Amino acid sequence: LAEAKNSLSDASSIELIEGAAGNIPLGDEAVDLVFMSMVYHTLKDKEQTAREIFRTLRTGGFLVIKQTTLESNSQERILWKFFPKAMEAIKPFVDTRAKIIKNFVDAGLVLIAHDSIGYEWYKNYWEFFENEGKRARSPYKMVSDEEWAKNLADLKKFCELHGQEGPVMDKRDLFVFKKR
Repeated sequence: LAEAKNSLSDASSIELIEGAAGNIPLGDEAVDLVFMSMVYHTLKDKEQTAREIFRTLRTGGFLVIKQTTLESNSQERILWKFFPKAMEAIKPFVDTRAKIIKNFVDAGLVLIAHDSIGYEWYKNYWEFFENEGKRARSPYKMVSDEEWAKNLADLKKFCELHGQEGPVMDKRDLFVFKKR
């Protein structure tokens, strides 16, 4: 939080507030928009978070979620080709589209749009290799060092043949809910 505050100009009208998703330190109907990008799967209590978002959203406000779902984490993703055990290991932590929708509808929001969106993830396969090879993603830490080394070696061989090809595409689900 201190780093974020330091990056703001002195004239900034942005107020940074630290809090937990299940206990948002804002009053009722305090915000017009909540945007969640790739964090839903990390929430400890998703139902409580949904209720808190409903509470803090103004009537007419929107919740937008960009998230990998069980459906968008399909075996078509390049990650499955090179890191299948890591992708299998995260399945218990990734919800279905229907479960995400039900959670927020049960909290009182209305789903107004959903789409699965493809986007350019990396410019080419070498960029993919350089970034994913850092083992920064949590699924990669869920497999043995031996498995990781084998997966990375397979990806490197692929890149030696196709490294400049691209872009490397991926998919995410985008949900838009409204408080009526």
